[in-house]
Amino acid sequence: NRKIGDISLTAESNGTRLSKMAALNMEAESNLDIDRVEIDVDGDSERVSEGETIDVKREDTVTLTIKIKNTFSSGDDIDINDITVRVENDDLDIDEEEDMADLGAREDDEVEVTFSISDDADKGKETVRITEIGRAHV
Repeated sequence: NRKIGDISLTAESNGTRLSKMAALNMEAESNLDIDRVEIDVDGDSERVSEGETIDVKREDTVTLTIKIKNTFSSGDDIDINDITVRVENDDLDIDEEEDMADLGAREDDEVEVTFSISDDADKGKETVRITEIGRAHV
C-alpha cells in the first residue's frame, strides 16, 4: 500500500455538519513478470526455478538469461517502458543491472546478465535476487 493523498468528506443533515479526513491509499499490481530464468555456468546451461539450488565454484563465470513478460492483456493496450533488470547478492558482491527494450501488452523479451564468482567467496549457500522494474504507459 502506498499513500497517494488524503480525501475529505463533509456531510450536513438537519443543521449538523460532519467532516471526516481519511488517507487515500493505492495498492499497485505488477504486470511485469519474470517468465523464465536460464543459467549458464562455464558452458553448462539449464533452466532454473525459484528456490532451486545450483552449484557454482569460485572463479566460475555465470550468465543468467532472464525472460521478462508484460502481462497486460492485448485489450488493455498498455506498454511498459524504462525496464531495468537487477541481479544482486551482497555477500558475493554481485550488483548488476541491464536495461531492456520497451514491452507492449503480452510481449516478452530476454536480457543477459553475466557475473563471476570471486576467488575469495565463502563456501555455503547464497541466494541471488532478481528484480525487474518498469513504468506502465497507456
